[in-house]
Amino acid sequence: MQANSLTAVNMVLSEETFGATIYVKNFQLTLVHSNVGPVKMDNLQKTLSFGLKIMTPVLNERLKKMFLLPFHLQDPIVHVEKGYLLIMTDLLVTTLSHYKMKPENQLYSERFTML
Repeated sequence: MQANSLTAVNMVLSEETFGATIYVKNFQLTLVHSNVGPVKMDNLQKTLSFGLKIMTPVLNERLKKMFLLPFHLQDPIVHVEKGYLLIMTDLLVTTLSHYKMKPENQLYSERFTML
């Protein structure tokens, strides 16, 4: 069995998280060789395509927030270069996790510019 599809991965960068989303298009299954005789690929392909349509949004919600950042990104600019990802941003760094604290309770914050 061989599976072919057009798959895209997009990077998602927010002020608090870094992650990705995936998109799958034109999913196709082909039977290359079978030791058990004829196999109905249409039914299997429809089942797997249906599963992809259901699971992809669920997976994307988890992937979008994959890495929690220990700082806030302010006005990020992202460039995809050959072999690497360039992120230019101002950082708002806090000593305690800002995910558990309200802004008025922060003990320390300082603005840094990353060059």
